[in-house]
Amino acid sequence: MRTVSALSFAGVLAIPGMLVGLLVWYLVGQPSGTWNPGVIFACNLIPLGSIVGGFIIGWRSGRDPVVES
Repeated sequence: MRTVSALSFAGVLAIPGMLVGLLVWYLVGQPSGTWNPGVIFACNLIPLGSIVGGFIIGWRSGRDPVVES
């Protein structure tokens, strides 16, 4: 159950992470280019951080069936 909980939290938090990344990208000035630091931060690191954070939250809140029985 921990894995399912972690994956579902990560999937749900992917959408807000992408929206925050889009907002940051817009506020930075809409930089273009693949290797621009603004693009890397806003379009890659923020959404990935949100997904990883959701996975960690889901993993910690999930129950381990082996421990319960």
